[in-house]
Amino acid sequence: MGFYIRKAFSAGPIRFNLSKSGIGISAGVTGARIGRSPGGRTYVHGGRWGLYYRKTLSSGSGSGRSRGGTRRSPAASAGAPIELTEDTGVTYASAVAQPESRITAALVAPDRRSPPTYTGYALVGLVVGVALPSFLPAVALPVVAGVWIAHAVARTRKMKAGESYGGLIAAAFVSADPGAKRAALEAARRDPALTPDDRRYFEQQEYRALIETVTAKAAEDPGVFDRFAAAETLVDIDPAYRRLARLDAYLRAHIEAVSDHDLTEAEEEALARTRTAFGLTDEELADELALLDDLTELRAIRDGELPVVRAQTRLTRREVCHFEGEGRLLKRRLLRSFSEDGQRYKVRGYLVHKEGTLIVTSRRVALVHQGVTSYPLAKILDVEVDQDRALIILTRDRVATPTFITTPDALRAGAILAALTTDRFDDEPDD
Repeated sequence: MGFYIRKAFSAGPIRFNLSKSGIGISAGVTGARIGRSPGGRTYVHGGRWGLYYRKTLSSGSGSGRSRGGTRRSPAASAGAPIELTEDTGVTYASAVAQPESRITAALVAPDRRSPPTYTGYALVGLVVGVALPSFLPAVALPVVAGVWIAHAVARTRKMKAGESYGGLIAAAFVSADPGAKRAALEAARRDPALTPDDRRYFEQQEYRALIETVTAKAAEDPGVFDRFAAAETLVDIDPAYRRLARLDAYLRAHIEAVSDHDLTEAEEEALARTRTAFGLTDEELADELALLDDLTELRAIRDGELPVVRAQTRLTRREVCHFEGEGRLLKRRLLRSFSEDGQRYKVRGYLVHKEGTLIVTSRRVALVHQGVTSYPLAKILDVEVDQDRALIILTRDRVATPTFITTPDALRAGAILAALTTDRFDDEPDD
């Protein structure tokens, strides 16, 4: 069975953990640890609530991609083979969708209309000079040159009028009293050099900039929506464009808030205020609201509010089931090895070992298949979640190799496991 030591002792805010699976040094933050694996690799863990990610510290070649989309991991030491991880397609798709923007092409402001180029006028003048009788070019060419110059002057006035109008809109939108700028904007609109295309172009551009600024400040300044409502009346935006622009701005704010899969109460409240101020409906944001509900539940789990599930699997009387879903127990195997440019590579991938129903209870995590493969919570040291692969990686006491489990809702299952194991280790006294 071998010799096994597990001891936790502290030195100020630092905790040291020794076990057969390696040596770990953790700061006074739950889930933060620097350790060395049995193979001699140094790694660092970081995260919150006991749910975190592992990164191996490299002492050799860098990382990159090679051969068939495999992912390169840092080398353990100089001269050692570089390990690549290949996607073998055995992990589930994540139940927590990656947020994507649904920005529509209709939001792209039309280009400012450009009149014919100066070269075109020169060619017209040349054709006229060749085609007309010899005495007429003396008259035609000055006329063409005059038209050319008049066009250049008109184009310059047009550009200046449009840019001046755009600057006035921008200044009005950021003003503490947008209504005070109304007279200046009305005067700018009466400028004959301001074309309808330029007016629409600058109004749409500045309106999008305004609502993006509003959504960015929604969390820290709830009153920003009142100023937004006053500024919005200064320009006449097409209702269809206004709706799309508001939706686009909200989706950007939504992605910013949920991209780390951690929704704080302040972020949730800011998104709710934005939806109300922009008049967005639950129907057009159905996918986004479902994701917010998932992340709100994850926050409650991290706060210790674990869900209770009526399990189909038979449990002991003292067990409480917190999660049940389909799952697979994986094994990480060497798929192939090769050498390239004097460097050796080992390609590893995950293969299905057992498949069935995954349960997480107050006492264990188990996969129910033709039999039952069970891991007591008391033996779990670390919980890691690879969200991209819906993969849960467990570091267990007295076991040198990690345990790999995949389930569609890996983030929720991992958060529950982290909450259960973190509470246990937080309560454990230092020796």
